Order: sequence, then structure tokens, then C-alpha cells
Amino acid sequence: MTIIVLGESVLAGSSAFDSVAEGAFSDPELLFRAVGALMLVFTMWWLYFERSSSDLLTSRGRAFEWGYGHYFIWGAAAAVGGGIEVGVDVLTDHSQVDLTVAGFAVAIPVAIYIMGVWALHDLPRHMTQARMAASPVAALVVLVMPLTPQPILGTGLVLGALLAFKLLTAPEPTDPDPA
Repeated sequence: MTIIVLGESVLAGSSAFDSVAEGAFSDPELLFRAVGALMLVFTMWWLYFERSSSDLLTSRGRAFEWGYGHYFIWGAAAAVGGGIEVGVDVLTDHSQVDLTVAGFAVAIPVAIYIMGVWALHDLPRHMTQARMAASPVAALVVLVMPLTPQPILGTGLVLGALLAFKLLTAPEPTDPDPA
């Protein structure tokens, strides 16, 4: 289900590229938004699938939390796609919404998505304090991005930095058969 919902957001990002192509790349704002949208969705996908989660489903209670916790992740991922579309509509003059509001239409669901993945994937595991704090810090930074000139690109860069940090600080896999 996560792949399907993120696929809808990829569709929204590709619609931004369609708008850029129609304008023959004349609007750098729209180009930055399109690049940021695709970066954002791809890093959301990678953050979700960064580690296997089979070790987390150890009891009925945990499976219950896992299943219902995904409603927040799926809802947030779907809302990101809608937020990207709002941003494209603002830049192509198809909406009367302020650009900052359009930025928050992406930033709020991205922050919810980050915290949902953190709650389901990171909280149950033992890890360093820095790695445990990375996602909440990134979520807070994402919530400030709509106040910048390039909120979607900035949000994509924040998620890219979070992903890079998580990949660089990932624990070494243990060899089950050290023979």
C-alpha cells in the first residue's frame, strides 16, 4: 500500500515536470519545484524501505500498532501528492492560494510522514541518540521550509540529508553464520 500511495505522489511530481515542459523550461521556479518534488518523493520511498521491518512484528500488539500506524503514513504520503499539485497550480496561475500556504500543504504532511516512519521503524529499535533524534529534527526543519523561497526543493534537500545521515550511520549487518 505504501508503494501505491507514494506512486500517486510521483504522479504529482511528474505533472510538475509536464508543466515545466509546456513552458519550455522558461520558469525556473517551476523547474526547482519539479526537481524538489521528485527528490522529495524518492527520498520518502527510500526512507520507508531503508531497513527491513520483519524483525519488528514480534507480537499481536506490535502488529496492531504497525497496521494502524500506517494510516498516518499513507494519509501523509497521499497528502504530499496533493500539496505538490497545489504548488504547481500556484506557480502556473491556476490557484489563488499564497505560495507559503502551498508550501505548508507539502511540509505538514511530509513532517507527519517522517514522524510516522520514525515511530514505526526507529522507535522500537536500539540505536544511537543522534540517529534517534535525526527524524524529529528533520521534521521540524521541514516545517520551516515554507518560509523559504524554494519550499519544495528545500524539503527535498532536508529529506535527502536525513536519508544520507541514516545510511551513513546504519548499523553494520550481522552475519548469522560467522563460519
